[in-house]
Amino acid sequence: MSHPKVDQVMELIEQLPDDERLVLEQRLSQRFEAEWAGAVAENRRIAQQQGITEESIDRAIHRRRYGE
Repeated sequence: MSHPKVDQVMELIEQLPDDERLVLEQRLSQRFEAEWAGAVAENRRIAQQQGITEESIDRAIHRRRYGE
């Protein structure tokens, strides 16, 4: 599947000097981490609303592994 805009961006990235590419990588990493943290917080909120705790997850895993 062709993605011309993505291809364009990739060409621009390849033309960046190393120092600017490093800054880009750092910013993208920060953005990914922020999005990940938001998703984690949302999923924890949903789990809490449904009464799911880390302890209940551990028990479920134990039952699944060891058949209790």
